[in-house]
Amino acid sequence: MGEHLSHTQRIYDAVSDMIVAFTSLKDRGRIIGGHTNRLTPPADDDYAIVNILSSRRTETPHTRLEETDDGKAVNRLSQHMTAGAQVDFYGMEAQGRAADFVAWTWTPDACEICAKHGVAPVPAKELENLTGVGGEGEFVMRHTARLDFCYHAESEHETQGFTEATLTKTETLP
Repeated sequence: MGEHLSHTQRIYDAVSDMIVAFTSLKDRGRIIGGHTNRLTPPADDDYAIVNILSSRRTETPHTRLEETDDGKAVNRLSQHMTAGAQVDFYGMEAQGRAADFVAWTWTPDACEICAKHGVAPVPAKELENLTGVGGEGEFVMRHTARLDFCYHAESEHETQGFTEATLTKTETLP
């Protein structure tokens, strides 16, 4: 995880790794990041679409002021967050893949995979059958799993610096 990736990319990468590890869908080219509605799925109806949903703060942000080696002051902010992910499995194996994916999110194996991407999974609790009729009157097998991921957001900026101050204790009279 050497380069700085957005939480969206880190979660997408973690979900993709979990799909490959825990389901029969092994071709990463069939795992599509559904960042927009303008995507072209594979023609044979055997794929998964991963959508990263909105993020939420889970606690008050923490800030700390630190002095760098060259005497500058840096204000660092860290924030615990959660973000949801929706994974839609399509094709004749959609139900089995979605069920396997949900079951494996409850294991330490899922935590190990996600840790490589700097996120932690909250086990999936629901699996939906959203099978229906597609655009050309065709029956489309679709099963959906939703789960949350915890991550740490950090930001920093340089400030004016530290100022030395002298405190004088004074006595107040009633």
